[in-house]
Amino acid sequence: HDAMSFESYTDFGDWPMSSGFTVDWTHGNIPGKPVWLTVEGLQDAAAQCADAIYALARGAEGIGIPMREPGAARTNQRRIRIGRFLERYGPLATAFEPDRSVAVLFNELQTRTLYHCHALHSHLMRLGYAPVVLSEKTVEETGVPDGTKIVLIPNLRLPFSAECEEGLARFRKGGGRVVVVGKDTLPLEGAVTLDVSLKQLWDIGGFTARVEFWDEFRKVRPGLEKLMAGILPPRNGAAPEKALVIPMDAGGVRYVAVISSPLDHPDTEFHPVEDVPVRVANAVRVVNLVTGETLKAEGGEVRVDLVPEPA
Repeated sequence: HDAMSFESYTDFGDWPMSSGFTVDWTHGNIPGKPVWLTVEGLQDAAAQCADAIYALARGAEGIGIPMREPGAARTNQRRIRIGRFLERYGPLATAFEPDRSVAVLFNELQTRTLYHCHALHSHLMRLGYAPVVLSEKTVEETGVPDGTKIVLIPNLRLPFSAECEEGLARFRKGGGRVVVVGKDTLPLEGAVTLDVSLKQLWDIGGFTARVEFWDEFRKVRPGLEKLMAGILPPRNGAAPEKALVIPMDAGGVRYVAVISSPLDHPDTEFHPVEDVPVRVANAVRVVNLVTGETLKAEGGEVRVDLVPEPA
């Protein structure tokens, strides 16, 4: 393929944290190729905005915002505002620099491997990481990418190919860590097992099980958070109860996408959150690109309010 294009459509609202995952999943399957994602058009404008910013933060080369019928002028004006933001900052994707330090590796032959990968990817995102998706084929052909520090594998039930296991062995020999996440998983030589119940969407009701998916995060969080913090703390911190805090680098500049996502509500709705902590270390200047406001850092941290806008 030269590129991939997706249009999200459902009568029931988008599945949780799907836009960013779709971008990462596709980049993992066709490395180096552009991805266009049109967000789900039947959601309200705020949910579309959150989906679009999530996709942008994961390096989507193209993002579409569907318009409504001519009589829906008010909501179309809101969607146009999203488009204008993307028009201004979308070119960041051309200079997007994925952070490969954390990777989620999927087994290509395993049943519903996409959804197992989605579960682990989403939980890591909520903990402040920006994991890339790594295909078995990539490890077979070129090994684990340079810069990767930890490879996490969700619910391993089938063995990888011999070539993939050889690639993982070289990665471990070079100091990398491999972790299998889930219960009753296959043993993998040299890997650590995080024994937690990692349920995917179809274990808990399917696409509409949004709050139920957050409930599963709450169960997985203690073990996964402890594991990751001991290896690689999240660069910009995390606010799992309130929002996604997603690191993004482009053109040598560090960005952070902060997206409202309280755990007691589905992410197809917008619920304002306040006082979201974002670590910025010793940054000289921190600017909110949505409002244009310069944020004051105290103790290497700024606080973000997502009240009129979801991101």
